[in-house]
Amino acid sequence: MHYYVTDNRAACVPLNEIPTAGYAEFYEDLAERLADERYHIGHYFALPDGDVLRAYCLLLDDTEHRVLVASYAIGYYDTPLLPSLTARHPQVHPFEREITERYGVRFADMPWNKPLRFPFDRYDRSSSIYN
Repeated sequence: MHYYVTDNRAACVPLNEIPTAGYAEFYEDLAERLADERYHIGHYFALPDGDVLRAYCLLLDDTEHRVLVASYAIGYYDTPLLPSLTARHPQVHPFEREITERYGVRFADMPWNKPLRFPFDRYDRSSSIYN
């Protein structure tokens, strides 16, 4: 998978320069890298981008002091059940929960798939803090 690579002092990253992969490639590459102790997730989030929802991941390389940035996109009306990275790497847990809470993306085998914050603009307005 291709990443936009920068050092950890970069002021910004141009969104149009971040490579986009399919989710399967994104999942496999990230799962493999997270198994290496030199990598950890700095941030993983999603944003609307025209007619798709684009997810971005900032992967931190502690050994070489780099930030690797990649993305994937899914259609708003696609209701895929994406494989959960949390099932393999617990550090992804809060990020996948927030993506689900804000945009309704569902991750298979996601342990304790409960919203983090219950914001007023959450995807499922009928969700409750008690379930």
